[in-house]
Amino acid sequence: MAAAAEDALTPILEQLCDELLPTAEDAGKRTDLIRRIQDCLQDVNPSVSNVEVVPFGSFVSGFYDSASDLD
Repeated sequence: MAAAAEDALTPILEQLCDELLPTAEDAGKRTDLIRRIQDCLQDVNPSVSNVEVVPFGSFVSGFYDSASDLD
């Protein structure tokens, strides 16, 4: 009985994981936003040319989805 339940649950969990995994588009949007923030900060204070916006948290670890915030 347990094997049948596991066999039934496996495709459901695989589909859920596929839906929650970040896509290349999700990563691209976040990377673009980081670049735009960095560019904006450099525009505000051009004398600081080495400004670097560094993401952390779920984006860096890869444990985010399309609705996650950006740390």
